[in-house]
Amino acid sequence: MYGLRLLENELPESQIITQQILKLISSRKYDDALKLAKETQAAINGIKADAVEDSVKNNCFIYFGFFELLSSLASYWKCIEAEKYHDSWCNLQDALDCLRQLKRFYKESSITLTFLARQLISVEKAYPYKHFSSCGFILEKFECSICSKNMDSDECPHIKGELYSGVMALAIARKIKSIDHLAIVTNPKNKRLVLIPDDNHQQFDLFRKLIGEFNSKKCSPLSIARVNLIESHRPDPDHKRAPRNAPCYCGSGKKYKSCCIKSERITHIHMNISIGPLFNIAHPLLISSGISKSKLHTHSVFKE
Repeated sequence: MYGLRLLENELPESQIITQQILKLISSRKYDDALKLAKETQAAINGIKADAVEDSVKNNCFIYFGFFELLSSLASYWKCIEAEKYHDSWCNLQDALDCLRQLKRFYKESSITLTFLARQLISVEKAYPYKHFSSCGFILEKFECSICSKNMDSDECPHIKGELYSGVMALAIARKIKSIDHLAIVTNPKNKRLVLIPDDNHQQFDLFRKLIGEFNSKKCSPLSIARVNLIESHRPDPDHKRAPRNAPCYCGSGKKYKSCCIKSERITHIHMNISIGPLFNIAHPLLISSGISKSKLHTHSVFKE
């Protein structure tokens, strides 16, 4: 069962629809997957509008979020194939937000959620983004998204993040008084605020090689179970060497051992990908990238 165990009476076809969307993503028909997910979300909203019981409305909210996850997944791989890597990063963050929300409200086991959490959390580590911007504001109040009252006051009966008749209570920032600080951080709450979103970063060649494996039918978006980056250093055959105690040829005035000797070895980043159709891992795919300031070497092999 690839869908959730929700709305089984109200939307009995949800399991079939979920499989159809997953198959469309796996076959790289992303627009078709997005269309079907959107249609299903519209059907869920219709069920929610007609529902009387709060439990049904809450289940509609949860299942709507599940199909939002599938939409973000389709958009993610669509951007990867279009080489829009910062856009793909934002879609990846959307998908991870959906997973966190589903983990909070859906307590049953799900092979789809388990698989996607493992895949996407590992894929996130393959990006070169390390620094993000962060802003701090001084606000007058946080307004409740349900009752519009000050969420920190006794007048508001709602708890932030809880579900009420199919609606999650949110704290909406109102009346910004001033900017408290601007900072560059490495672990922000919002990872979409990348400091330098460069789609031409050399490390993205790993993703280009991955799409090449898609094209050769060796793997697909939903056959990637896990991604692991391994960094190593190898001798650079093109590096100009000199005696350790000789003056460095770069003109710095330093000895070679204190200067350009550190460039004798080139950094290689290997993307080790465990392959298998949802959980049945058959063999790993190794995609490698040798990265330096001036060159990029790549190769890919299958390890049976």
